[in-house]
Amino acid sequence: MSPLRISKRPVKYLNNELKNLAKAKKKSEEQLSSLKRDHGRIQDRLKSISESLAKSVDGTRTFSVLKNSNAQMTARWQKEKQMHEEAVTDLEATQSEAKKFQGQYSNAKREIDKLTKQIDEKELEEAALKSQLRSALTQGSNASK
Repeated sequence: MSPLRISKRPVKYLNNELKNLAKAKKKSEEQLSSLKRDHGRIQDRLKSISESLAKSVDGTRTFSVLKNSNAQMTARWQKEKQMHEEAVTDLEATQSEAKKFQGQYSNAKREIDKLTKQIDEKELEEAALKSQLRSALTQGSNASK
């Protein structure tokens, strides 16, 4: 049994975590894009309502509703933007950690390969020494006869 035993489990876990975070990032970006479009539409409607407000008293209620809706959409957009930024930060941190573990895994694997090679060399050396010892014993017993 070798002195260093490395499991691929953390690397697999981090790879799965990276995939999940990438999916979450993509979904968050799609939602953010949708919210931006909605925000633009609301801004356009607010502009047109503002212009017609001067002509119509009834536009006051609609303008108020759209203004509230705009404020809600802006708050939601800000929240989605913050969540997106957090997901990106988490993804970057996880990628960095995965690279670190991959490097440690590679180093440990190289060390294991090196030690395995040394063990094989020592076993060959041991076999050669045993053979020499048998030869010497055989020659010694032949000489004493």
